[in-house]
Amino acid sequence: MEELAALPAAGIASYERVTRMDFPTVVRELKEQLGAKLVTYIAGVGEARAVRQWSSGEREPRQDIPARLRIALRAALVLSESEGPGVAQAWFQGLNP
Repeated sequence: MEELAALPAAGIASYERVTRMDFPTVVRELKEQLGAKLVTYIAGVGEARAVRQWSSGEREPRQDIPARLRIALRAALVLSESEGPGVAQAWFQGLNP
């Protein structure tokens, strides 16, 4: 029961943290959590080079991508904090344990 009570607080903390991040930081954090290939897939782009360029600030993403990646990072952080990074990556790959 204690673990369930902690989840909303983790979600709020990750929401606040991610909301304050600039977009290149969001991309870097998400790459650390999930890997560049999975971030590329979530963003809906065909090349990992775009992800690298976003993380360095060299390239601007399409209008819909920042919101999508911010939501993904919030979910990844909550899953990582409560279940571990391996579970977060598996969840995004569709292997929800």
